[in-house]
Amino acid sequence: MAAEHDRLSQETVETFDAKIAKRIGELQGVVTALKNWEDTQDSLKELDALLKDSSTDVELRELAVEDLATTTTQLEELSRTLTTSLTPKHPFADLPCFLEIRPGVGGSEAAIFAADLLRMYKAYCARKKFRTTVIKYETADGEGDAGSSPITEVVLEIETPGSYDMLRSESGVHRSSNGKAGADTYKCSGCDGTAYLYIREGVFVK
Repeated sequence: MAAEHDRLSQETVETFDAKIAKRIGELQGVVTALKNWEDTQDSLKELDALLKDSSTDVELRELAVEDLATTTTQLEELSRTLTTSLTPKHPFADLPCFLEIRPGVGGSEAAIFAADLLRMYKAYCARKKFRTTVIKYETADGEGDAGSSPITEVVLEIETPGSYDMLRSESGVHRSSNGKAGADTYKCSGCDGTAYLYIREGVFVK
């Protein structure tokens, strides 16, 4: 990949091509992550060799031990970054999305839990600085407003590009459990809420 990146970069010096430029952008993250990993791996080998060298003085050895611990931690983090960069990008990763939330099993408690899910996702989007709009909010009595609960269905529009990639693993059933302890028993009951994720164009994505 690094060789491909260098070759394509050289080609764009002579003439610009949009497809080549896009491919360079896709490879850049991998190339950077790989270089950082290789540099840190080399540093780790140098420190290890220094510690194995009997001629290394005490002060330098102590510094090497400290650096070894730090560098090992850095290498673990860089390994995770490299693995992530090598994971194929989802075709809808850059798109905005809709998040539909419905109560599942659990009656009125499930409807309240669905409202809790909405608040949770809105808070998450706010932290990520995603622009959101509640475009549908229905209660058992009909249409309501975004502050009422319990709910029967809600659709949250997340307008920020790339939000689909951040939330695509959230699609599915979410469960809340309540435990009650007795003298000799422990009973657990719960309720469900279901989240469905759509890309903004309206195509349903499983």
